[in-house]
Amino acid sequence: MEAADEERDFSSIITEFQEDLKGNCVYCNHCLPCPVGIDIGRIIQMVDKAMYNISSDLKGDYKTLRKKINFYYPGRIRTSRSQFKGLRAKASECVECGVCMERCPFDVDVISKMKLAVKLFEMED
Repeated sequence: MEAADEERDFSSIITEFQEDLKGNCVYCNHCLPCPVGIDIGRIIQMVDKAMYNISSDLKGDYKTLRKKINFYYPGRIRTSRSQFKGLRAKASECVECGVCMERCPFDVDVISKMKLAVKLFEMED
């Protein structure tokens, strides 16, 4: 709380790693605040956890993907789904304004991640 502006400036670190991290969310929340109140970093983190180690041939078949995720990772995904249900604003409320993407230092396609979150956590089987 007492740090000077120079001590809170992480631009040199971000610049150094920006190319390596380009397109990947690090859950830093530079994208916030969202105009509709979506907790973007938390939702993307849940999407990333759900998609971790999933065969690439299933990534477009969301109905089968949700079933496989629930079969192989029942505790983690149930937790993620229940956490998702507890969020103040869901990914489906995204109005695709792009403000978050303008703020993101890593060029994450937040809108696509929100659409994926809807497919994984909000759609019924």
